[in-house]
Amino acid sequence: MYVRVSSGGRVFLLAFIIIFPIEAPAADLATPDALERYRIAQGQTQRAIPRTTGLMEYRQSDGNGQNARESGRHSKVELSGRINRTFGADWNLQGSLKHERSELNERRTLHTQASAHLYWRNPQSHAVGAFAAVTETRGEEDAANSFSNDNPYRDPKLAAGFEAALFSDTASLLALAGVRTASLEEYRAESAFAGLGARYYASDQLRLGLRGTYERPLDNDNAPIVYGLDASVDYRPEALPFSTFGGYRYRIETVNGADGTTRNTSSQGIFAGFRYHFGSESLKQEERFGPLWPDLPAGL
Repeated sequence: MYVRVSSGGRVFLLAFIIIFPIEAPAADLATPDALERYRIAQGQTQRAIPRTTGLMEYRQSDGNGQNARESGRHSKVELSGRINRTFGADWNLQGSLKHERSELNERRTLHTQASAHLYWRNPQSHAVGAFAAVTETRGEEDAANSFSNDNPYRDPKLAAGFEAALFSDTASLLALAGVRTASLEEYRAESAFAGLGARYYASDQLRLGLRGTYERPLDNDNAPIVYGLDASVDYRPEALPFSTFGGYRYRIETVNGADGTTRNTSSQGIFAGFRYHFGSESLKQEERFGPLWPDLPAGL
């Protein structure tokens, strides 16, 4: 910077060096295309996740099954939906509804379940909450009966408990524990159950999952102890509201007889299905900001 000073007929030329010069804005920000890219990037960064998110699911499985009376081909078809609403800063309410039809050698059983989850969630670290569920099971008493007859059995069940989740950048751990009450005509039974699941995200769109469940009777030594295991792979294409999944399921019931013997019945097979998602852009984002908790097994 140059300043010309005139004093006493003499001209002095003084130079002042600016130690911290002011830099001009980058040239590319001045172009219309660069400004538009900047606005889009800022909009994506600051885009708010909807407070209401959810999904709808269709699932079908096929395999081998066994109960106390028979064994044979075992199949299931499930329709379910889950919706989550965030209110306040971190509080959430999730509602779930599921209808399941299972068949063993053409003997049909229907399960309808509704559940509610109230919980607090920090998407960066953990979630804790409580849940309640009601399930009705309808089935045939023998192979000659159908659901149009007057004597299919009905088995209503109530369940309640607590659940928690831990989050890391690439994995999640989910746990639950509770009690269940079942009524069949004048018979009433209570049991305790627990579940533990792990999810690993190979990417935001690809997830590997493993879940185990356990149920034990509290007031009847002759009631079965139930173990369940599911392994699954989920994939959601980027920028699409649909996902697909598949996996393997296994379930075993152990009954202690009055004579001291132990009898095991089991079912196993593969499952596959698809989901429609709304309010989220990836599987991981949905877990951290949308419906978090999976459906309870139909037996619970």
